[in-house]
Amino acid sequence: VSPRTAVATAHAGVAACPVTEPAWSEKPTAELRQEHEEVRRELSTLEALLPELAQSNPDMASLKSVEQTYKFLSTRFEAHMQSEEQLLFPLMQPLISWGQPTDAMKQEHAQLRRQIEALGNAIAFAPFANTDKLVHCAATLCRELRQHLFREENVLFFEADESLRKEQLACTTPAT
Repeated sequence: VSPRTAVATAHAGVAACPVTEPAWSEKPTAELRQEHEEVRRELSTLEALLPELAQSNPDMASLKSVEQTYKFLSTRFEAHMQSEEQLLFPLMQPLISWGQPTDAMKQEHAQLRRQIEALGNAIAFAPFANTDKLVHCAATLCRELRQHLFREENVLFFEADESLRKEQLACTTPAT
């Protein structure tokens, strides 16, 4: 058999037996990933407001939108982080022998909580002061949170999807 025939046969076999990846909705981290998408939508809203907030006198509608994003992050995203810390991280800790990604994620959660609190404080003073602090807090939070979501999905969630059953994470986030 010539090399060309062997390669053609191998490719035909691969095409005849495609490997199908389960849909995200079937993976153990499906609910957590969906919540990450909700967070990304909120971050996109916040990022779109940054130019308006950078103006010397932003309109109240923009400030209200930022406040709504802050409320989402301080309630729904907080519940999400608690679910990860109380359910996912303990399940993953014994399964990951390399490094301590769950410890790193807990530290990132603590930093994100501080950044969300800083955003809330900046919102409280925005109508009475320069909005530079608000813009800085919002931009920093958006950047750091997007990076965190990326790391969590590509390290921890990837490992969880390989190692856990969906039932183990069935009750991740409290109903809102």
